[in-house]
Amino acid sequence: MRYGMPPLSRQRGLATLLIAVVMLIVLAFITLYSNRAIFIEQRTTTNQYKRTLALEAAQSGIDGFMGTLGGTDTSQNFNKYFQKSGGNWQLKTNYDNASKLNSAGYLNSSNSAYNHDFGQTGLKTADSGTLPLPKDAGGNNIDGFAQTYTVYLATLGTNRFRMISRGCADACDYAEAFVMIDFTISGGAICPMDVNGTLNISTSGGSSIHGFTNNVKNSSGSDAYTCGVSVGTQGTGSFSDVIGCVTQCNNSSSNKYDPPYEITGGVSKDTHFQNYFGTDINSLKASSSTSCLLGAAGTDSNFSAVQTSINTTCAGKKYVFIQGNLVFDSQFANVGLNRTPPMVLIVEGNLSMPNPSPSTLFGTLYVRGDAVSNIPSSLTINGSAAFAGNLSTNGTISVYATSPYSVIPSSSATKPSTSANSWRDF
Repeated sequence: MRYGMPPLSRQRGLATLLIAVVMLIVLAFITLYSNRAIFIEQRTTTNQYKRTLALEAAQSGIDGFMGTLGGTDTSQNFNKYFQKSGGNWQLKTNYDNASKLNSAGYLNSSNSAYNHDFGQTGLKTADSGTLPLPKDAGGNNIDGFAQTYTVYLATLGTNRFRMISRGCADACDYAEAFVMIDFTISGGAICPMDVNGTLNISTSGGSSIHGFTNNVKNSSGSDAYTCGVSVGTQGTGSFSDVIGCVTQCNNSSSNKYDPPYEITGGVSKDTHFQNYFGTDINSLKASSSTSCLLGAAGTDSNFSAVQTSINTTCAGKKYVFIQGNLVFDSQFANVGLNRTPPMVLIVEGNLSMPNPSPSTLFGTLYVRGDAVSNIPSSLTINGSAAFAGNLSTNGTISVYATSPYSVIPSSSATKPSTSANSWRDF
């Protein structure tokens, strides 16, 4: 029996079929790997997108919390988290995670780690929140987003602190990121005796300036004051008897403040007024239901004459404006005692105190201009005293914080300031 080669046409057909099969197999592998690459790219893109959302949440936590610390709400701003001790700001222990930082400054029990371990026990949260949903062009919420943040604080050194914000998208075990910055707290003197400008003291009259905080509380139940006396700029004279205290203002007292007075640097007169009254002077004067206007701009008013108007013309009005200058021309006692509402005496011009006789005022004295005492005089204020301008005196001024006569500033010069080159995000 003879065997021969298949016809050439059959050989070509088999070769074509084989090539087609091989090409199909190759195309199948190409398609498979192409789909896999697309899938991986989609997953990678999704993961990067979610991580970007987590980083956005962390940064929003930092931005929002820094704004809160520097805000005017004393129940939520720096007063909630920090306290003054020995002239320095200290982070309250129930918010301090200093013991949780490793040698590299991360929240981690391992000193070799350069990442945060947010799962370790005992971390103390300062703030947390959820970002609002994004909106479409029509103002409708876009569902499918979940961005949260948690903020932690830690002490680094004297007046130096670290803020760490953890951001999460969907869930923290799915996508998380963090932002970390270092910052300082400075300023923020809230005192019953406040000189925003320069304090000058004569050495010839045995002058003393005392501010007693008397454990007065604010609306949230915390200490209303951080010091007894604040001075924008220290001027001439001896400051050895310029003392702020709780109840006993002398250099040997155990409850005097350290330092005995704060130097704040001062702010503009408009800002100073806004800090005390939450509005500008013209708006407050325009409120006829709460404000009474006496005197005239550019003229002097004697306090002996003003007292009668305080109890008659200004009866029932909280704010008594002296639109010009005011002169304490004679002795007075217990002006404003038991007055309803408690009196806030606002001198738009200057205040002069030529009378040496001891005088007592119940309420708040606010002087927008400068105040001068050229002879030894004695003034006691039960409430608070604020001088937006300069104070020059050779007399004695004692201010006792007293509820309900004191006006506590609605905000202060205290602001958190980020340290240069400290911003890190991952």
